Amino acid sequence: MKVLLVDPPDLFLRGLGLTRQVLPLGLAAIGAAARAAGHGVRLLLPDTREYRGADPWGQIEAALRDEAPDVVGVTLPSTQLDSAARLAERARRVAPRAVIVLGGAHPTLDPWGSLEAVPEADFAVAGEGEAAFVALLEGLRSGRRTLPVGVVARGSPVSAPFAPARVDPDGWPAPMKDPAT
Repeated sequence: MKVLLVDPPDLFLRGLGLTRQVLPLGLAAIGAAARAAGHGVRLLLPDTREYRGADPWGQIEAALRDEAPDVVGVTLPSTQLDSAARLAERARRVAPRAVIVLGGAHPTLDPWGSLEAVPEADFAVAGEGEAAFVALLEGLRSGRRTLPVGVVARGSPVSAPFAPARVDPDGWPAPMKDPAT
């Protein structure tokens, strides 16, 4: 599957030309696990780009359109809830068939609340997401309807036995380091 992993913009949206030169390691680790499982993975990291102008969302929408992903994974720190919701809204409009998956700190603390706060999202992954996200991708690819442990689906009151997945970090490849979109 074609996967685009996105860190919601914050500095980028302010249009001040400020950037942060930090690779979100959680997102990069998820990407490496998905890539090791045979999926095509790209990162979209708007806050690592310099931007000046009146249309920051236009650049993000163009990247979504160009990538044409099957799955858009959005890392969701609680402080970026509004930005993640706006990002998911645009992803749904630009790539209407893409599955939108939330992960990170906020979905780990409140997966159902995260889905409520981001109405366009289809799934939320709680806990360490490497195994759960890869299992979700495999289920989507094969058409399997059962949810992996740690994954909550929109419209489903429960997931597979809910418990944030635990991962042996030695069992996964090093985080992705290739250039972002």
